[in-house]
Amino acid sequence: LQRVSGCCFFYQQTVKALFRAAKGEPERRLSYNYSIPDCVPQESPEETKQCVQEGIDCASALLKKEGRFDSHALAMESLVHITNATKCRTFAAHCILCGDFLSTLICLVEASRMERPGAMQGLSSMEEEHFRVMHRHALAVLANCLSALDDSGELAHVLKQQPELSSTTFLLALLDDVANATDRPHDACQATRCLRALVQTCSDTKSRIVGELGGLPALEAAHSQGICRNAYLETECQKLKLHL
Repeated sequence: LQRVSGCCFFYQQTVKALFRAAKGEPERRLSYNYSIPDCVPQESPEETKQCVQEGIDCASALLKKEGRFDSHALAMESLVHITNATKCRTFAAHCILCGDFLSTLICLVEASRMERPGAMQGLSSMEEEHFRVMHRHALAVLANCLSALDDSGELAHVLKQQPELSSTTFLLALLDDVANATDRPHDACQATRCLRALVQTCSDTKSRIVGELGGLPALEAAHSQGICRNAYLETECQKLKLHL
């Protein structure tokens, strides 16, 4: 087992639970309720937005470093955590989808590259694995952003400003990830989240996925894989099917 991102404490507790399950020991449920003391000053909404903006600017600077895979990976992990936060999700989504990040995110989803195909050839196995991870992070960032905007009712406005988010090429890339749920269930799960937010907001996208793009067989196959292997994927597929 290896922690690739996220909270160290939660990872430690998860590993312990897995080892206990492997040894047949009963599950231990521990509850933690850590509250912030009243003496600690609380951030105002403006200060929270400023912190989010600074984090996004830092990630943008890291992504612009050429040939630095470590910097690129750190930037994408930061964006995943920023968009997954409980505060200012809508603000972060606007900054990312209406800023310079969008073209990079879409390239990572459609081609698993930072740039359009043809700019990079002959990648090593390590580089291919790096871009597979970047592809997954890009899906997670887009899923978080689209879900936040969908919840706030602002996604329709953003889709008018950024039509590439509902383009045929982008939708086909998402459906391809869904179709490959057997090999990449986590990618399929995030792609399904993206599709659900899009079809809930745009009826045209819904009709294209069902009709000309033929997405239902891929969704059914992913749902079957989720039932067998990934409860999160199963749940997301069920939610998407309710809107198709």
